[in-house]
Amino acid sequence: MLRTKDITEVHIGSKYSHAALLLIALSLVSLVSMAADISNINNHVDNCSKSHGYSPELENNLGPHELGRNEREFLECVYKEIQEKLIANVMFPDDYKHLIKRHKEMTDQLVKGEITRAQRKSHIQYLISLIKDNEVTETERRIQDLSAKRDQFMKDRNRMLKRNPRMF
Repeated sequence: MLRTKDITEVHIGSKYSHAALLLIALSLVSLVSMAADISNINNHVDNCSKSHGYSPELENNLGPHELGRNEREFLECVYKEIQEKLIANVMFPDDYKHLIKRHKEMTDQLVKGEITRAQRKSHIQYLISLIKDNEVTETERRIQDLSAKRDQFMKDRNRMLKRNPRMF
């Protein structure tokens, strides 16, 4: 796992080390920005709620097979926000597309009385947890890859310095 200490140990005096540091920094910024996009989705949900007059907190007042007033419009707004603002910036966009597809299917099933709101919520939470687990695993893998690349950069640099100490 890459730690801040590992990054700061790169010798800033060499151009080669600058390249390694830049590569690592850009990759980490990319990972952080994906997390920021995901957390920012709450703002979009709030906007959809205001514009369509539906709040997910009202679900407790509804029957198990009942949609709230303007709930479909609210959901379509949320789906659109996820597609436009989030999917382009995540590691596994197909997972989010599948999540939206399943939510739409389950909402139709809910209206037909085939499943309850609780069943839909439970299944969607399960899918979200799978997406989160996949993203955490992939993030960890990418950080390990970056750390290995940084280590290789340092080995190559040190080998060059041994051959020509005045190189840097």
